[in-house]
Amino acid sequence: AAEFGVEALELVQRRMKELGWVRTNINRSIHLGRRIFRWGAARKMVAPNVFNDLRAIESVPPNTAGVPESTERLDVPLEHVEAVKAFVSKQVWGLIQLALSTGARPGEIVGLRPVDINTTTDPWTFSPVYHKTAYRGHKRVIRFGPKAQAVIREFLTDRPVDRPLFSAREAEKDRYAAAETHRREHQTPNPVKTERTVGDAYTVDSFRRAIERACDLAKVPRWSPHQ
Repeated sequence: AAEFGVEALELVQRRMKELGWVRTNINRSIHLGRRIFRWGAARKMVAPNVFNDLRAIESVPPNTAGVPESTERLDVPLEHVEAVKAFVSKQVWGLIQLALSTGARPGEIVGLRPVDINTTTDPWTFSPVYHKTAYRGHKRVIRFGPKAQAVIREFLTDRPVDRPLFSAREAEKDRYAAAETHRREHQTPNPVKTERTVGDAYTVDSFRRAIERACDLAKVPRWSPHQ
């Protein structure tokens, strides 16, 4: 870290351009790089001049030759949303419906637990600790109206208050139980091809991948839960 300087960060920025990153992602990532060194300088892990030198790197200005601009993220047609229902688990479909009825970001609801929800208010509320503007000291409150409450109630029964409502592990068990064929008795198990394990809660990435697979099966354009 002590050897990292302006030339190194310029090289990182140049490599991002070569890889075709959009301008906003380049600038956001370079800003994050500077913040890492500011954090280290505040804890005397690197000399303060390292961070100060990195501040000399300027952001990529708009309409820079060879650097693409980000495109507007459009809303998903509701018929494309409905099309994936038959190809996702009830847990993923519950997350989709909860996002539709609240406008919550995927990262705010994938790990939602019963204990997180205040059911003494009308509508119900949830205040995520970690959210997009938490670092600015802003408080975010997500409200669950009748549609969202109906989605949540389906997963509340007999669930410990500290367990995620939308469990990827439960979805995997449901999928296996519904399979028409299973391994024959005494059949030799197939070798494990990946280190993949199924967690209790979906991640933003696993939620997105489940939707993308369903879009392919439903033969509709891929869409993201962030839309």
